[in-house]
Amino acid sequence: MKLPKPAEEQRSEHRRLERVGLGEVPYEAAQADMVRWVEERKQGLAANRLFLLTHPAVIT
Repeated sequence: MKLPKPAEEQRSEHRRLERVGLGEVPYEAAQADMVRWVEERKQGLAANRLFLLTHPAVIT
């Protein structure tokens, strides 16, 4: 049987932020990935993450 974590340890986990460096990603792929990442976070499947990426210039 797995015991629950102490309250302080649980609070500490909520403050953590995982840094994810992706480099350069095509704009359309980055946009699609962001939608997926939001859903993962909403469903509790992913922790707090900071995604760092760039994409090629987009001319509008």
